[in-house]
Amino acid sequence: APASSNGDTSAACGKVIKRSITLANDLLECPADGLVVGANGITINLNGKIVDGVSFGVGIRNDGYDGVAIRNGTVQDFDYGVQLNPGTRRNLVTKLTVSRNELAGIQLSNADVQNRITNSIVELQSGDGVAVINGSSGNRVFRNTIRGNKNNGVFLQRSFGNRIARNGITGNSNRNVSIEIAHRNAVLENTLSGSGDSAVEITSSNSNTIARNTVSASGDAGFVLTHSWGNRLLGNRSTTNSDAGAFLQYSTKNTLRGNTFNRNPAGIDLNHSNSNVIASNTVNANTGNGINLEDSNGNRIQRNRANGNNAAGIYVLSEALEVGDRAVRGNVIRWNNASLNGVGGVEVASAGHTIQNNTASNNNGWGISTVAGTIGGKNWAWGNAEFAQCYGVVCALQGNAPKRKPKKD
Repeated sequence: APASSNGDTSAACGKVIKRSITLANDLLECPADGLVVGANGITINLNGKIVDGVSFGVGIRNDGYDGVAIRNGTVQDFDYGVQLNPGTRRNLVTKLTVSRNELAGIQLSNADVQNRITNSIVELQSGDGVAVINGSSGNRVFRNTIRGNKNNGVFLQRSFGNRIARNGITGNSNRNVSIEIAHRNAVLENTLSGSGDSAVEITSSNSNTIARNTVSASGDAGFVLTHSWGNRLLGNRSTTNSDAGAFLQYSTKNTLRGNTFNRNPAGIDLNHSNSNVIASNTVNANTGNGINLEDSNGNRIQRNRANGNNAAGIYVLSEALEVGDRAVRGNVIRWNNASLNGVGGVEVASAGHTIQNNTASNNNGWGISTVAGTIGGKNWAWGNAEFAQCYGVVCALQGNAPKRKPKKD
């Protein structure tokens, strides 16, 4: 653990701190760096004071020292508020207010292992709130308030195995969380609202886990995956966004399971995205389609509830010309409940897909509508506006349907 303060209070702008210190006075209008860490295992206790700059340098800079604690004060008006640079390990940044810095509030650049950013307010930077970049790995950003920054709330780039958890990340002008060429990170149990762009955007990144987050009122989609594979979205709630609850483009082998995507322009939207698993999600009361697949094949759409959407519950427009060819194989849509939708329950506008064991009731159109070349079987439909209930596949009526009932949002 970092050493406790020995009562030393002497400090001035730019001072290299080599033993623990409790600051006795504000440092105002520092022309370059505020304080510089100069030893392992020390504590810099700001003691409620302000370290203030003139938009140059770093408020508190650590160039490779381990086991340092930085706590309890305000850092503002530098290029970077707090910077943990290559080789820093097991640092603790806690109970700070970091604001109005130019490039980032708190930056970890090739910071190695077990650095912790916690219980701090990071707000109103001209750039990112928290940036974890350049090979930083095994770090934790948790229980912070990260708000009102002019770029991203949290920016992960080329960094691996980090955990972003239980933060309130709101009102950032770009994305609340941006993950770029960064793998095996976890974004867990955060509240994400009011971003200018998407709440969480994953670009060219693999094997990340995004779980149990609450997303609302984003300026674009709630979750966006682009050119990314092997990511898992589990148990998230994404509502009232300006675009889809979740949008995948050119992304493969991802899993979306157990999420709720309600009251968006679309629930789940796949574009040129293949071999994903979309399972056990709730996609209700969206103004467009509940689940929308365009030019996307080989996906498994199963056990979802797509009810009460203004358009179709599930809509597919994806040519699958050779069903037996692994490179171009159709989507498999099974055991879904698509009911009470404003158009049809399940609408398939292209051939080569498998539609089986679905339930579609009380839709304002067909229960299930497909084109020639669809593989059907054991679907159920009743109470739909079209008297024949299904088109292109054979559907049984209510008496033979499975026990579970459709649910409204």
